[in-house]
Parts: sequence; structure tokens; C-alpha cells
Amino acid sequence: MHYLCREKYRLDLHWDSVRYHSDSVLVLEGARFSGPVLTNAVKLEAPDFIDLDITPQLLTILDSYYIVRLNWTGVEYRDDGSILLKDATLTNDFLKTLHKFDNSDHVVINTEKHEESTHAFHLVYEAQVIKANKEPHTYRK
Repeated sequence: MHYLCREKYRLDLHWDSVRYHSDSVLVLEGARFSGPVLTNAVKLEAPDFIDLDITPQLLTILDSYYIVRLNWTGVEYRDDGSILLKDATLTNDFLKTLHKFDNSDHVVINTEKHEESTHAFHLVYEAQVIKANKEPHTYRK
């Protein structure tokens, strides 16, 4: 399996289930962060958000950028090293649509450009939607 980032910068976003609130808002039930980068990451704040750029994965079906915002209202640090995100949602206000996410999908986020010295120069995080079989989603028209 080839992810879009080096292992030490990988941040995984998993969830238990998805619920579509509207065409542009997706609720992630049981959303949580995990991955190697959390051993060196600064403490997350709440409420907060990050913007995820999934454009490269969707270039075959879109002629525009595809950036989604991940919002959360609270965080809970778990004993297993993961971080539970309370009231997590994905939104896409620009295109007013979200491509379908399954309960078994997850997102790999590349945090390499977001170390303290470089974060201010990069407004979005590169991200990739991964299927249950650990292969990237292939979007087709």
C-alpha cells in the first residue's frame, strides 16, 4: 500500500458511521484521529477545523478543486493514543456536494508541510480517501 506521505507524517481519520445531513454536510459518528504523527503533534484544540485537499484523487471527474473542511467541537484523548473528535462534520461549501463516503472508508492526511515552521505557508492538508481493503478510492465519471 502506498500512501501519499511518509509514515511518520501520516494522520488517519476513521469513523464508525457516516450520516448525510445535507448535500454539503456529512456527520462522522465516532470520528477519531490516529497515526504515527500523533506522537509528536501539538495538543488539539476545540472547537477547531482543518481543510483537506482531496483534489488529486478526484481529477478524473472534477474540473475544480475539491477541498473539504473537517470541523469538531471537542476532543478526547484516549488511552490507545487516538483522539476522539466530538460532533465531527465534513463540509464542502464551494461545490455544495460531497462525494460518497462509506462507513468502512477512512482518510489518510499528510501532515508533513504542517510542522511549526511551515504550517503558516500551507493552508490545506493533502488527503486521500482509502477503502476498507486499504486501497485508495478510484473515482470515475
